[in-house]
Amino acid sequence: MHSPLVLTGRGGSGTRMLSEIARHFDVFLGNEINKTGDSTEWADLIYDYAISKFEKGDRVGLLKRRKFSRQIAGMSKKLAADGLAGNHRHWGWKLPETILVIPEIHARFPDMKLVHLVRHPVSISLRGVHLTSRISHRVGRRVVAAAYRRYGRPVERMKTDEIHLHNAYSWKYQVASAMEYGRNELPAGNYIELKFEDLCSRPEAEEARIGEFIGEAPRIDSETIAINPRPRKPEFWSRDKIEEVWEVCADVATELGYTLDDIAELIPAETDPGTDGKPD
Repeated sequence: MHSPLVLTGRGGSGTRMLSEIARHFDVFLGNEINKTGDSTEWADLIYDYAISKFEKGDRVGLLKRRKFSRQIAGMSKKLAADGLAGNHRHWGWKLPETILVIPEIHARFPDMKLVHLVRHPVSISLRGVHLTSRISHRVGRRVVAAAYRRYGRPVERMKTDEIHLHNAYSWKYQVASAMEYGRNELPAGNYIELKFEDLCSRPEAEEARIGEFIGEAPRIDSETIAINPRPRKPEFWSRDKIEEVWEVCADVATELGYTLDDIAELIPAETDPGTDGKPD
């Protein structure tokens, strides 16, 4: 139980696909799994520590970090004691919000393997709102505020900015942090980036990459994962919103290999300025 497989990504990226794929490789993800494949046993621990971390920044106390380390170690021992984990060759968890505490998880589990799922920032920013960009949520408002501060946007603008900007800044903050840590702090064999779009277009090849990363062949026959690769209602997008999101996220997105051309077919040729891309 010292080498977990941690599956994460900015929420709304399609991380449920990771849970399905982990099941193909007989990875134990916990005893409490919700409908999106999240390992909910970890949620309260990670949420509470993430809030303290955002509130205090680098000043989060050593005692607080040690307490969190003991708590996550205790959770792994609890899972092992429950007995079901022993029936599997690998264990870990899938929770998008783990992306907020990767350094702390790594400090507790130095041999962890991290699977980081990314998705095009425009399609994710204009498809809905995740709790990590919902400013009414105790975690979301702290993530968005931290993102605004890091990228030089006045925090008070949170109250008047539209959701697509909350989403964009939240995406950039979380994805950039995970990408930088994974690439620079984890051994090459312990970090992998996957694109949601690739999982949709070539699932067998991407699942083979995951198998090589885990060091395991699938133990359950692969099956179609029911995820719609198209964003919700792209016909209601506006070019202005698309350009605003891309302006925020372009540098990180480009480093991941994304371009605006990737979603060209979803960009409206013209938008009625009276609707701002919204349905009547």
